Amino acid sequence: MSIQYTVISHLLDAQFAAEEAMLAQCAKGTYTLEKPYVKLNPYGIAPLTALVYFQTASPCSVEICVRGKEAAGDSLVLCKLHRALSAHPGALCRL
Repeated sequence: MSIQYTVISHLLDAQFAAEEAMLAQCAKGTYTLEKPYVKLNPYGIAPLTALVYFQTASPCSVEICVRGKEAAGDSLVLCKLHRALSAHPGALCRL
């Protein structure tokens, strides 16, 4: 008689693996403000979130409007980048 078991990875391990995969994807391409890398629900626990990655030549601020079903549901997100992402390819702006 043998014991059957299933190995279930810890949530932090799964999220670490997800971030490693995202960083690898970001390193593969040249992502710009016009064509950013966008990953919905990047860590698998918040389906209404997204990660946006792009490179810039100089520090910048980004304002993103997330549209709701009605205008009252619209949400503005401001992300200030204090350094150029092209100089720091591992820097991510999480929204």
